[in-house]
Amino acid sequence: ESFRVSLNNNEHDYVHVNCRPHLQDFLSQVTNQYETHVCTAALEVYARPVLEHIDSDRTYFGNRIYYRDSCTLDTEWGVYAK
Repeated sequence: ESFRVSLNNNEHDYVHVNCRPHLQDFLSQVTNQYETHVCTAALEVYARPVLEHIDSDRTYFGNRIYYRDSCTLDTEWGVYAK
């Protein structure tokens, strides 16, 4: 599956997303056994619409999503850590 999502409700500012094969089946099985969380170093403006498309009824992740503002920048390595 692939889809496009607009960023900031701007029809000219969008991203194209390619999902891994069987993503929905995987999430369905995993979330039946575990409480799942998403931790991403992506900005919320990008990650939120992608995750809303993947989990439109919020059954997989609920409110357990953490974006870049929940990360700490490791200045020595130049990466975000969760």
